[in-house]
Amino acid sequence: EPIIFPTDFETKATGVLLNNLKIELQKIGWDELDLLYGKEPIEKILSQLPKPFVFNDLKAALKNLPLKNEFKFGLMDGGITDNQGIESMMRANSRRLSGETSFKPFDLMLVNDVGSHYMDPYQLPDKIKNDSGLQSLTVRGVFTIAIILILVGAGLLAGTFFSSSHLLNLFLGLFGTLFLFVGLTISAGLLFIKKFISSKLKNGSGLNLDKNFSDGITPLLFNFLKGTPVGVIFYMLKQRMNSVLTLNNDVFLKRIRQLLYQQFFTDNKLKFRVKSNHVYDLSFTNDLNFAKNDNDMINLKPERNIQIVAEEAFEMGTTLWFDTGNQKQHTEGAIIACGQFTTCFNLLEYIRRLKGSTVFNNLNEFYKARIDNLEIKLHGDYAAFNKDPFWLYNQSGKNYNIDGFTECNMDTLGFSSKNYEKLRS
Repeated sequence: EPIIFPTDFETKATGVLLNNLKIELQKIGWDELDLLYGKEPIEKILSQLPKPFVFNDLKAALKNLPLKNEFKFGLMDGGITDNQGIESMMRANSRRLSGETSFKPFDLMLVNDVGSHYMDPYQLPDKIKNDSGLQSLTVRGVFTIAIILILVGAGLLAGTFFSSSHLLNLFLGLFGTLFLFVGLTISAGLLFIKKFISSKLKNGSGLNLDKNFSDGITPLLFNFLKGTPVGVIFYMLKQRMNSVLTLNNDVFLKRIRQLLYQQFFTDNKLKFRVKSNHVYDLSFTNDLNFAKNDNDMINLKPERNIQIVAEEAFEMGTTLWFDTGNQKQHTEGAIIACGQFTTCFNLLEYIRRLKGSTVFNNLNEFYKARIDNLEIKLHGDYAAFNKDPFWLYNQSGKNYNIDGFTECNMDTLGFSSKNYEKLRS
């Protein structure tokens, strides 16, 4: 859900932010100009510009025009288009290569990701239970019940005019009002849904099926829905919601990620300047892919404890906080340790590939010595990780004097008894 700027940032600094906000329009059109500045100020500027005016003159005049007081815009997570920021990094590197900036090109771009290309198989939906009361009750039936409730409620209320008993009048008034309220609520709700689907609300909002279907389809749809059991409609909505979530969270995002990766890792200009670093690289889940490179990577094969910690980190939900349950299970420690030993592994794997190429032979002796020295240190760290996946995590926690820091080990985590080896059997 988008967060609205500046409404969701109501502080004393909001005015300062707005006053210093610089906006570069991608295109100049009335919709954008009206949103930013309002119609009257724009018309005033246009009337003052020489005819025919040049767009650069308009852009120059807009720089001094204050934004509307009620100006707002929505901010969304950048992950919907490029979760790792790969495209931004490639553009920055291109600017460096072309001399648009004084910065040197990147030596190595390490792409870190907690997402993966793995997807759970589609689960067929459960059958609707035939014993459910909603199975036989259709939408037309619900509307009929609503009308009956309205009539009964009106009848009970009318009865209060003919009864002299206070107790009876109280009973008739109470239940009459209840039946009338429930009946009117149901019928009003059904009417609202019908108007929403056909986009006949006062403000014009709704699905507006006429945009996608011909005139004859909408009445057929309503006729179908009237005779459809309520249970079936709820069932259809539930399955549709699940499929939309799957498409958004898995299919579309992972497809976008795959296309960006393909562009990133096949660019000849970036050869030996890019490396991926995934949370699942050393997990049991990734055993199949790891086995493909087993001959080259035999010396770097991780011990079981490393794979256990990596699997736990990979299974952790991608939230931006750690609740008390996660803290007790030391999930945060598993993720940090996984980041440490996986980065160590991937840098070693990168150096192995680099040394097997002609690129390494073309480097001067200074850089060759630096790479050799780094490789020796990384091998020492990787051997230590295989003995204890948490050695660097625990050492860092002590050195940084983190309040309430608790050391992690395989026993405190409590998942060493899981049978991970059968995950991908």
